[in-house]
Amino acid sequence: MTIGECIRTARIAAGMTQTELAEATDIPYQTIGHWERNSTSPKFDSVEKIAKALGITVAELISPDSCQSDAATARNNLYKKIDDELRKTEESDIEMYRAWMRIAPMVQKILSEESAAAAPATRRKPMSSEAKRRWLRINDTIEKVTNYIVDCEMAGREIHPNVEDGLDAMLQLRRQMATEYELE
Repeated sequence: MTIGECIRTARIAAGMTQTELAEATDIPYQTIGHWERNSTSPKFDSVEKIAKALGITVAELISPDSCQSDAATARNNLYKKIDDELRKTEESDIEMYRAWMRIAPMVQKILSEESAAAAPATRRKPMSSEAKRRWLRINDTIEKVTNYIVDCEMAGREIHPNVEDGLDAMLQLRRQMATEYELE
């Protein structure tokens, strides 16, 4: 590893930003960035300042073995932060996030198809009272089926293929109506 990589690894392991290290050493953060990118190399007195600010010896800072162990320490610190945040999160919230992640592709598909259908390609006719009632029933059904799917995902239950097929059919009806009628 280069000295720049060692500085970066040790800084991250110490939980410091370039700006924080710059303030602790009176070295401009841009200079630290140049060193970490290996654009330039620091002088020995700068290496001493950095080691002192990071609470390690110069030998520890420039040792390739130390850099690699610092990288592992930085990675472990990051994993610990993630784990701590997850432990603060309610189990029901985690399950909800998982469910939404599983249905996100379907929702994305629905949204992209709706935006394409809503594009004004041709003149559409006004909605009749019956068409408005049908539109509302379709949207209500889509909402109920979507909520059912989310509930199933959160509970870890299988979703019957007919449910997804029914949702696709309702979405198709809604797309047809969106292209045929003026939507208010």
